[in-house]
Amino acid sequence: MTHNAFWRRGYESLVLNDVSDFVAAIEGGEAGSVRCAMFEARMTGRLHLVFRALSAIPLPSTASRIAFRAFLTEQGLHIRDALRDDGLMLEVLRNWLPFHRGSDVVLYRGETGHNHVRRSYGVFWTSDREIASMFGRGVNRCRFSGGVLLTAVVSAGAILTDFTADSDYMGESEYIVDPSHLSISVLETYSPILSL
Repeated sequence: MTHNAFWRRGYESLVLNDVSDFVAAIEGGEAGSVRCAMFEARMTGRLHLVFRALSAIPLPSTASRIAFRAFLTEQGLHIRDALRDDGLMLEVLRNWLPFHRGSDVVLYRGETGHNHVRRSYGVFWTSDREIASMFGRGVNRCRFSGGVLLTAVVSAGAILTDFTADSDYMGESEYIVDPSHLSISVLETYSPILSL
């Protein structure tokens, strides 16, 4: 990979030759190194290998968990699409995210119509219905299958982490959940883009 990629700016000297280099950069907990390593893993097709290695780390440091969470806030949708392995993603998220210590919460998600039909729901949910609606009728609205606004009462045990002041700088009131433990209802459907 060339070292002039946008994610390398300021981190040109970061060594990312093999999986152990990626893991070391992520475990280091410095936000810029985590971001650089995760982008490079995604852009060079090594994301699955890196996630497999991350899933085996017994107890990541608090700093590395916070930096990893911050990166997911920005790039989680792209990570899920590139990884294409929700089981592995959940293994890593359970291990790497700061813990949720709250109670059950009503959450919402704007999802693609295609994923809804397949019952393949993402892990990023919000307590803000309007934010979820924005995703369902916007970025997660498919050209052919449209989008949906979902809701679920999510038990504390299914919440992997919730938003904090540090992780909510995008204003999305985001929670990361294990969607396999949810009873999901559709609140709204959004027509496919082609039917407009």
